[in-house]
Amino acid sequence: MLAHLPIREREEVIGDRGYDSNRIAPSLTERSITACVPPKKNRKLKPTCN
Repeated sequence: MLAHLPIREREEVIGDRGYDSNRIAPSLTERSITACVPPKKNRKLKPTCN
């Protein structure tokens, strides 16, 4: 689903913990889209999220 987002129309994606993945954030970053997803509780290295 996220792979089909139009690049020019999206600057940020907001999601819940279910979207916290080692593959999702980097793939969005490659497309210049900021991922605002809180980290899962079991993550050792927790990225920041507003």
